[in-house]
Amino acid sequence: MTDGLIKHGFILIFLALVTGFVIPQAESPRLTLSAHTIGLLSGILLLAVAGIWGRMTPLASNGATGAELPEMLVGVLLISLSLAALTAAGLSIWGVSRKA
Repeated sequence: MTDGLIKHGFILIFLALVTGFVIPQAESPRLTLSAHTIGLLSGILLLAVAGIWGRMTPLASNGATGAELPEMLVGVLLISLSLAALTAAGLSIWGVSRKA
């Protein structure tokens, strides 16, 4: 599980960095900056969770499976962080204030 958290953390950080390149061209640069910041912070959070994963006793680690509830909570964490970053990036690309 630690490898997966590290992999997803770096993917999220990479996508956030790519989002940073399009800030000047976006319809709403402030929202794009928010998407960039959310992506970076979420990726760093995943890396931090991966760093302490082996010390967390209620959850399983090193390839073992734990109880259903903690495993589900980790899945929800991964999905919610990814959806938050993708939603912010999508809204900044689409533009919340459409020009008439």
